[in-house]
Amino acid sequence: MAIASLVTGIVGVVFAVLFAIIGLALGVVSVALGAVARRNGTRSGQATVGLVLGVVAIIVAIANMVIAYNVLT
Repeated sequence: MAIASLVTGIVGVVFAVLFAIIGLALGVVSVALGAVARRNGTRSGQATVGLVLGVVAIIVAIANMVIAYNVLT
């Protein structure tokens, strides 16, 4: 779970810059997986990084959507 959270967090940040909707979805998945992995207590470092990257992906995706909306309207 921790490794899956880390991977989806990294991919989520990349996609948050390129495709905001996909990055937002991957960020939410990363946060959920990171929270479950931290609750189980295995590899808490990777789970924490995945959780943080998921939150960063969500913030970047929302900022990207707001900027795109303001530019295109």
